[in-house]
Amino acid sequence: MRFVVVFAFISVGFLRSVFAGAYLTEINELSQVVQRKWSTPAVIKWRYNPTNAPANIEAIITTAFNTWAANSSVNFDHEFHGTTLASGPSKNGYTDFFFNVDFPSQGLDSNLIAIAFLNGSLSGTRISASNVRLSEGDVLMNPALKDFWKTEGITAATDLDVQEILTHEIGHVLGLGHSFLIDSLMYPGKPQPSTPELGLFRFPKRTLAQDDLSWVSKMHPDRAARSSYARIEGRVLYNGYPYIGAHVIAMKVDEDDLTYPFSNDNADLLVRGLKNVSAFSELGGKFSIDYLEPGQYKIVVQNGKSFLDFSLANVNGFLGSAQSPGTFPLDVYRSPYCSTGSGFSSTSFGDGISGSAAFVLSGNQSICNLEFHGQAPSGRCARAASLKGSSCGGGGCSLRSNPDFDYNQNMRSYLGTILFIVGSIIIMLSLKSSLVHRGMPKRNRPPR
Repeated sequence: MRFVVVFAFISVGFLRSVFAGAYLTEINELSQVVQRKWSTPAVIKWRYNPTNAPANIEAIITTAFNTWAANSSVNFDHEFHGTTLASGPSKNGYTDFFFNVDFPSQGLDSNLIAIAFLNGSLSGTRISASNVRLSEGDVLMNPALKDFWKTEGITAATDLDVQEILTHEIGHVLGLGHSFLIDSLMYPGKPQPSTPELGLFRFPKRTLAQDDLSWVSKMHPDRAARSSYARIEGRVLYNGYPYIGAHVIAMKVDEDDLTYPFSNDNADLLVRGLKNVSAFSELGGKFSIDYLEPGQYKIVVQNGKSFLDFSLANVNGFLGSAQSPGTFPLDVYRSPYCSTGSGFSSTSFGDGISGSAAFVLSGNQSICNLEFHGQAPSGRCARAASLKGSSCGGGGCSLRSNPDFDYNQNMRSYLGTILFIVGSIIIMLSLKSSLVHRGMPKRNRPPR
């Protein structure tokens, strides 16, 4: 195995299973799909057990929390409540950090480096997404790997940096799942020394990528900052039906660090760049990408079922169980998109990116109704995306990405011509009927 899955999360308490994507999504006892959230603004009370803890751990945990909190678009707070003698994760109102809990004793894989246990409760008599609230999340680092922990002198992407690991796990505590963008702190694994793509991974990985910031801002929003960012929403279809489990990437092409290499052995697209943001198509094939920095974006979709050594089960168990059949082909958004043989290979992808137009987004703008049609049936084409002045839902203007061809625009013109001709014929017939009837005696006229 080329990658070690080192970050994980699990839920304890009232719900039977927990899954995560950009949000934590769960299936409750009534088989309802619900999203776990903190009350806004969240106040996370945390402690740590000093047994086996690395030196200066209080400062490291504080820095990890502040990495998420010290952003103008994020609204939550954290409070240190001292040390604890608790022997393991439990529901006690605190987010506790442990460095001495044996993983096999908790039923955990001994290869895991860290895990977050999430606790919450269901309020009210009706279980729904609106009344499910997170209340705490305990974090465990695997003590069997203590000899490999590092708190300073990070010299390689393979180093088990305690600050990086705890910042990732706090992301789970805040309600975030995993990401397929390798620059994201919420990427689900660490590379091994033998990984062919090792040189693509950044280190030290202690700052948020925009992907991390976008999703934590969506979970813990500061409303005043929202207007400074842009948004993209749409859906993915395959063979004419909504597709669940596609990985949709907003690539910020006006950033110097953007690269999109392929892995050496299985041609998976790896998108690098600290300003990119991605999402997975969910129920109904829908996706939304929020809190994008203003700039130029090209939109790419790739199959989310497998990525390097990961799958949707690693990244998003809910989507892993609900994923659509068929493999969505790698593609770049072209407006409109209407093809029965979609997809790019690793050799043609660069040309596809170069030939596609960029969306230019300012703050407080949204691209709405973006569509990808994989293996589209004959005559089924994507509708035109539109650029709105704020959020989707009314107003705005038509946005044409490809000035050379617009199926929807051509069809609208064609249909408009037909309607004009039909309307003219109806009007002429009506006038003729009126003129003929005008000379008749009233009693002989047809009834109206």
